[in-house]
Amino acid sequence: MNKVTLYHGSYCVVKQPDFTFCSKAKDFGLGFYLTTDLNQAKNFIKTSVKKAVSRGFISPNTIYGFLNIYECDLKENLSIYSFKEADVSWLHCVAAHRSSNCFLDEVKKWNDYDLICGKIANDKTNTVISAYIDGLYGPVESDYAAEIAISFLEPEKLVDQWCFKTQSALKTLTFLEAKKYGT
Repeated sequence: MNKVTLYHGSYCVVKQPDFTFCSKAKDFGLGFYLTTDLNQAKNFIKTSVKKAVSRGFISPNTIYGFLNIYECDLKENLSIYSFKEADVSWLHCVAAHRSSNCFLDEVKKWNDYDLICGKIANDKTNTVISAYIDGLYGPVESDYAAEIAISFLEPEKLVDQWCFKTQSALKTLTFLEAKKYGT
């Protein structure tokens, strides 16, 4: 694989990613998330700033965040899983990591990967994912409920995310620069 440029929108500059600042309840579990989509990363800056303000990390008057830019070189021998599309397997993975009440074996299945790539269930899709987890489309583990949820997600419009889950995976990243953007 060639080198690829990846982006991370944040309330701060992130030269050295640190898992202690990462949440477990994200789409692919605990990890440092990036994307190849510049606009997705820029849009996440606003979300990150809001969360940082609510947690008291930064001043409520903060009106900017940072687009962190990295180069990824996957020369190392990593265990990588890449979802080709937002399908039932992807949905089960996302639901399992976002809820402790469904697909209990699913989380274990993904723990051995250094890097997981796939579509992002972004802020626009949270309502659909939550409704799926809550069983509003039918029993959570049914194919019928999954098909309905996926159709509402409009998977062809979702961009990518890369979840770096281990220190070995993080070593493939080189921080290039951070650009300041207004929220």
